[in-house]
Amino acid sequence: MKLYSNSFSPNARRPRICAAELGIKLDIVELDFQKGDWKAPAYLAKNPMGKVPTLEDDDGFLLWESPAMLVYLANKHPDKGLAPTDARGKADVARWMFWNASHLESGVMTFAFEKMVKPQFLGQPTDEARAALGLADWDRFAPVLDAQLAGKDWLCGKFSIADIAVGVTVDFAAMVGLDVAKHRNISAWMGRLRERASWKA
Repeated sequence: MKLYSNSFSPNARRPRICAAELGIKLDIVELDFQKGDWKAPAYLAKNPMGKVPTLEDDDGFLLWESPAMLVYLANKHPDKGLAPTDARGKADVARWMFWNASHLESGVMTFAFEKMVKPQFLGQPTDEARAALGLADWDRFAPVLDAQLAGKDWLCGKFSIADIAVGVTVDFAAMVGLDVAKHRNISAWMGRLRERASWKA
């Protein structure tokens, strides 16, 4: 099973962590953005979005969008228990993964693009107004996550792909300078995630 990836991409971390949890060995194909690997016709034939990651199973099945990869990998190995099998459990995990993609991650990525990507990689000035929008989203949605984690070790009660999906976003938020530490429940949860062998790997 191949994962077309880039070591900087938080999205590419999700399937790597999930595979480590499941004991799956991935053949990592590192794409060099400086060389334009992501725009090459051969890669666009696998992922028309021209982004990472892309998962290629050993039978040639191709999948992009990292949350979908988590679902696919977990469902291929139901014995590992990373995805619920009951209707409510499935809906709860899906709810937090969709919430992350639609709300929390959107704000974090907006902030990161303005504060890190543009000045450090593109040589462009930060648009402070857009960075402020990303920060406002973080300040709005992080308390929702913090409240969900009150009295819980894991987002949906038991460790699942929802923890991987949202945890990667929060780890990236901390890396780009958003204040994670002020949210006590999130901070404790991230401490538990970072202690997992899959996360360290």
